[in-house]
Amino acid sequence: MQDKRAAISVFADKKFLTATLRLTAWYLAVLMTISISFSAALYQTSSRELAQNISRQANRLRQISFDEFVRPITIADLQAELERSRAHLRASLIVYNFIILAAGGAASFWFARRTLRPIQSALEIQSRFTADASHELRTPLTAMKSEIEVALRAKEFNHQEAKELLQSNLEEIDKLERLSTSLLQLAHYDEGGGSVTFEKIDLKPIAQESIATLTKVASRRHITIVPELRPVKLTADAASLQELISILLDNAIKYSHEKGEVRVKLTTQARHAVLTIHDQGLGIKANEIPHLFERFYRADTSRSKTRINGYGLGLSIAKGITDVHGGSIEVSSKLNKGSTFTVRLPLNRKAMHDLPV
Repeated sequence: MQDKRAAISVFADKKFLTATLRLTAWYLAVLMTISISFSAALYQTSSRELAQNISRQANRLRQISFDEFVRPITIADLQAELERSRAHLRASLIVYNFIILAAGGAASFWFARRTLRPIQSALEIQSRFTADASHELRTPLTAMKSEIEVALRAKEFNHQEAKELLQSNLEEIDKLERLSTSLLQLAHYDEGGGSVTFEKIDLKPIAQESIATLTKVASRRHITIVPELRPVKLTADAASLQELISILLDNAIKYSHEKGEVRVKLTTQARHAVLTIHDQGLGIKANEIPHLFERFYRADTSRSKTRINGYGLGLSIAKGITDVHGGSIEVSSKLNKGSTFTVRLPLNRKAMHDLPV
């Protein structure tokens, strides 16, 4: 999978380098067209003014009584000065245009890269996302196919074996359903959460509901959830925030040691709602923290005796929900001492499609 991602990245880099050079050429062509046109106009105007100035001086010389031998030489000198001035002007304009070509080329390349960088980043994410999604989809499908092929090869296949096969296939289908649901949620938040409804809500009962839902899950591993909740009213989408809290709380439970404790704190600070979820679990390596919110990324769980299920999409969805609400999410962690996820959400926030453009 890593090799495939690297190949995708190299291909994207080459493709966008070509696109950057083409865009640079267009920028430079426009810039040089303007520069050369301006230089030509400047040369024509300056040359005309110089000629008029020489003509006026020549007329003055003709009006003054000079020796016949002196007058033609003086006028000829003026004509020569005119040609020298024109030549100097042409040379200066050519030098300036070469300077503009060099500086403009560098600036055009920089602007081209800056213009294409968001598109490049988006396409790289899309390519990686497609590759990862296809890999994750292939796993349950391969398992189902293998089980069915084995069953078809069997000479005897009784009712109990058929029931077990269907049960196993149903589990794989459930995995596919969860994955497809998560992918749809990610796509929804990637588009800015257009259908998200922003209204005045109290976050405390929403957090309490999420805690109540996951208390049974925590009790199976003898994990205690300790709520420290204050009433917090803000403009937000209730369903999205309930999902956000559930994702972070479920994540804390998954990575906690048995008989551990998970603290959920809700308060306000500097016109922001602050949600903190702290566990006393495995912790996260420092080099893994920057990647936690990447799609399909799962931290190293080799220190845990318990197999951690999931596709690595939960935190990506949580980040999407936070972004739609104009907030932020941060992580601090120490190995074998636990992790703390902190979400900050503005108390007054309009829906993205209601914000002025």
